[in-house]
Amino acid sequence: MVKFISSCRYTSCRAFLSTLNELNDYAGQHEIIAENLTSQIISELTRYIQELKAERKSYHLEGHVNMAKVQLKPG
Repeated sequence: MVKFISSCRYTSCRAFLSTLNELNDYAGQHEIIAENLTSQIISELTRYIQELKAERKSYHLEGHVNMAKVQLKPG
């Protein structure tokens, strides 16, 4: 009976170790996917931010030009 209990414990330990190994593999895959998504998202967001900055700058310049026109208008 003692031998049966100890063999069950060993089997339980092996099953637990197997589960931990699977979780480790799963975590590694998750990390790789997260890194890939992050790099793709960051590059896309950086490009989008640059576009928004350029657009904002052009609107700002256009606003200055329009203000100068309004101030020069007689009236």
